Amino acid sequence: FYRRVGNSSTVPHIYPNGTEVDDFEIVQWNFAQSWYFSVQAGLSIGFGLLSESEDASKLYSCFHILAGSSAISGALSMFCSLALVRHRHFQTRSEQRLAKASAALHADGYRGFTLPQIRELMLMHPQYTNAIIRKLRPEPAAAQEAIDEFGAAAPGRRKALASGLLKEACQRLDEFKHDSVKVEDLVAIDEVHASFYRRALRALRRHRSSVQITTAFFVML
Repeated sequence: FYRRVGNSSTVPHIYPNGTEVDDFEIVQWNFAQSWYFSVQAGLSIGFGLLSESEDASKLYSCFHILAGSSAISGALSMFCSLALVRHRHFQTRSEQRLAKASAALHADGYRGFTLPQIRELMLMHPQYTNAIIRKLRPEPAAAQEAIDEFGAAAPGRRKALASGLLKEACQRLDEFKHDSVKVEDLVAIDEVHASFYRRALRALRRHRSSVQITTAFFVML
């Protein structure tokens, strides 16, 4: 529309020496100039050096700006809602996993897991075993050795290793000293002492919506 309506503009022209400035008249906007003005008007970020000369173009710009503002507001609202939903879903994934485990083990999620139930949980979801091992053994080499041993063990041997880890945890970790562990304590241990890969993946999931919003913003530009 801006190209066909016949807008003309006078813009400053700077010579290569950088000291002389002269006015340059654009008799009719070309496609690039029309597109440039259309995008700036739609995003409501100003009109640069181009100014409209036709009344019909000025009238159309009012509706163009309103439509652009509505589209931007709708897109931001959609992305913000999506970010909140995904962030809330990410925050509850561990809780949901533990809730399913509680139901399978007939555990009371409010009172926490008893030691036998924690052992079964460690066998069902080795990621919690790995997190407990890393909390018990701060040295990466020692922790990885214990994790590899647990992962390679047969089912019977694995159960014995889990029992040994729980016994050590009850002696050394405050979360286990009451012979039961609350869900939030298990989640905290898993969050802090998870493997680097899991923590990186969680960080990517946590900020995925922000990356999408930023990408969409630059695409709109």
